[in-house]
Amino acid sequence: NGAAGGYLTAGGKTGSSEQGTVWFSGFAPAETPEWVISVCVQDGSAGGVEAVAVFRYILDHISLLDGRI
Repeated sequence: NGAAGGYLTAGGKTGSSEQGTVWFSGFAPAETPEWVISVCVQDGSAGGVEAVAVFRYILDHISLLDGRI
């Protein structure tokens, strides 16, 4: 899935506004969620491509800090 980090599965939902703001709210790990992360990007592209990338970056770093990688 596009939201999954390099080390954990994840799920979530993208959204966008008419003013160009995009967002992604997701959770991980998908099987037994422990974290919820919401990212909002102004002037983003449709589907929250940039917001999902930031979500993955944060998720990968949480995995590292939590000792999962």
